[in-house]
Amino acid sequence: MLLFLKNISPFISAIICGLILFQSAIIAPSINNLLPAEHASTYLRYIWPKFFIIVGILSLLCFICISIFNSNQSTAKIFSILSVFL
Repeated sequence: MLLFLKNISPFISAIICGLILFQSAIIAPSINNLLPAEHASTYLRYIWPKFFIIVGILSLLCFICISIFNSNQSTAKIFSILSVFL
């Protein structure tokens, strides 16, 4: 179990990358093609804040896991906490 928790931070980072790519490459272009511009912009303004909240929460979880289980990875800590704030 400890080995799993020690290696969970790269998995969380991969989930974040997948979410960003999926949202940018699949969802946003599909919505722009499917809906008229006024409805698409309303829908995307509704979805994007939730998307950023999910990415922020996952980044915070990644930072916590790195801090607890991999305390010697200072670069990973910096990137994950930057991701939370940005």
